[in-house]
Amino acid sequence: MGSMYTAVLFLGVQNSGSVQPVVSIERTVFYRERAAGMYSAFPYAMAQVLTRFFEGKKKEGLFWDLLCEYFVNEFSTSAAGCC
Repeated sequence: MGSMYTAVLFLGVQNSGSVQPVVSIERTVFYRERAAGMYSAFPYAMAQVLTRFFEGKKKEGLFWDLLCEYFVNEFSTSAAGCC
């Protein structure tokens, strides 16, 4: 259980570290294009929301799939079963 926690925590930190530069560049591009009057903030925001929504749904589906697989394979659900 502890190794699973450590692995998930490690992957989360790695993911956030790889996303930060992308978000930083994306924000710079947004400010530049907004200042140039290329588009308003609303379409940009809606595109971001829709992208994040479908990405979240995909991850949610993967989570439920893995959760169901956990119980189908009859892994232990109590701490006493681990020892």
